Amino acid sequence: MNAPNIGSIEIGKTPRVIGTISTMSTLEHHEFCTSPPCHIAEVRLDQIGVESPWLEHCRAIEDAGIPVLATLRLAEEGGGWEGEDQQRLPHLQKALEHLSAVDVEAASSIRHDVAALAAEAGKPVIVSYHNFQETPALEQLEEILRDIRQTEAPVVPKIATMLRDDTDMHRLCRFLGDHRKDLLCISGMGERGIRTRVVFPCLGSCLTYGFLDDSVAPGQLSAQYLAATLQTLLPRHNTRFSCA
Repeated sequence: MNAPNIGSIEIGKTPRVIGTISTMSTLEHHEFCTSPPCHIAEVRLDQIGVESPWLEHCRAIEDAGIPVLATLRLAEEGGGWEGEDQQRLPHLQKALEHLSAVDVEAASSIRHDVAALAAEAGKPVIVSYHNFQETPALEQLEEILRDIRQTEAPVVPKIATMLRDDTDMHRLCRFLGDHRKDLLCISGMGERGIRTRVVFPCLGSCLTYGFLDDSVAPGQLSAQYLAATLQTLLPRHNTRFSCA
């Protein structure tokens, strides 16, 4: 599978840190642009609000050299968007016109519409699956991944599941090991999943998410901590960002 770029950042060979912005105050005062603790900024439009002047500030981040991933997460997958799924499409289309990438859920009714727009724009899509109750069986995980890969656009598959016990951890580790040569982002959620945010990138997960203001997922760590830790653990890690 050919590895896509998100903006100028190549995805696949080296794990990348995505820093999540979930408040308007952080988006407005993006001082992190001068020494970013992340490779890519994820802007959570479902938390910030689509009626805000989000695009202006996202473009300023892009102009500073940091690719922006726009996410408008459905409420049923842990986000703040409670409107109709179809009503998200114009906002994601606008993001694709001006920003580096978007996220859409694998189960979304607009997934293939978003993928078509992304393919037309020549930009990648993160197609995501979230399970806040459990870690499915390996057979189910494989089926989820096969389904995500049916998307007609440059795709980065993302699978995040709740880890309830060591069995769940071992299952997710095995799944990642089975796909260590594939383009795939995997993380565990909850208290038991905290360590996966650091360990899984070292084992082949292409992305890891950390917050730049407030945590938006169970067990999420700060982007600054992730960046500093990966720089220590992985000598090959891109040191483009600064953690000072």
